Amino acid sequence: IKEIKLNQNPFSAEYGYLGFGRIEIITKPGTDSLHGNFQLTDSDAFFNSRNPFAANKAAYVNRAFNETLSGSIAHKLSWTLNANQNKVDTDAIIHALTLDPITFAQVPVDQSVLTPRDNFAGTGRVDYQISTNHSATARYTYTRNDRQDNGVGAYTLASRGYGSEGSAQELQLSETAVINPAMATETRLLR
Repeated sequence: IKEIKLNQNPFSAEYGYLGFGRIEIITKPGTDSLHGNFQLTDSDAFFNSRNPFAANKAAYVNRAFNETLSGSIAHKLSWTLNANQNKVDTDAIIHALTLDPITFAQVPVDQSVLTPRDNFAGTGRVDYQISTNHSATARYTYTRNDRQDNGVGAYTLASRGYGSEGSAQELQLSETAVINPAMATETRLLR
């Protein structure tokens, strides 16, 4: 272990999101072997009952993939690749009244509409141990979020649903020098 940081400031400027106390354990670059991990979490509508307030059973899916691969190129240079994808197809329940265009009679609408959501995040990181107390890190992160049929449910019909899509990229370069056990300097470039 190279360094342990305790950050109790939820509004710390070095993070893009609100935090509630962070403990960061930073290890020294370089490892002897290749390491990997793969995880799959799956849940399907087959195993679930129909929502009692819905007239039909939606094709619910909750599937998450997490992969990690890390290793070293040289004794002082290590790399890590992380990726995770979460696909969640939940449902929105519509209980509304519409009017028949000819007779103007009230027509009840009771249905369950699929509202798909797909999230992906991937990170690549390279760490280099310049000297015993001096290291450099480069990290690239890509995230993507896709949503379908937003706003549907309650009295809002499926025809009013809309999709949204967003992605973000982040490049972070940092250089850390430990001056003594109680003092270190860190320079960061975030783009």
